[in-house]
Amino acid sequence: MENKLTTANKVAYGFSDFGNNLVFVAATNYLMFYYTDVAGLSLLPRVYYS
Repeated sequence: MENKLTTANKVAYGFSDFGNNLVFVAATNYLMFYYTDVAGLSLLPRVYYS
């Protein structure tokens, strides 16, 4: 009993994966700008010298 994926299924899987990644990138970019511009967090770590 061997089930093979059709080309249409592979293309649909690729488009859905692309859409998922597009939403993820948009959300993380929004959070990056929010954290840096609104919340005032720095991207670089602070170095404390004693």
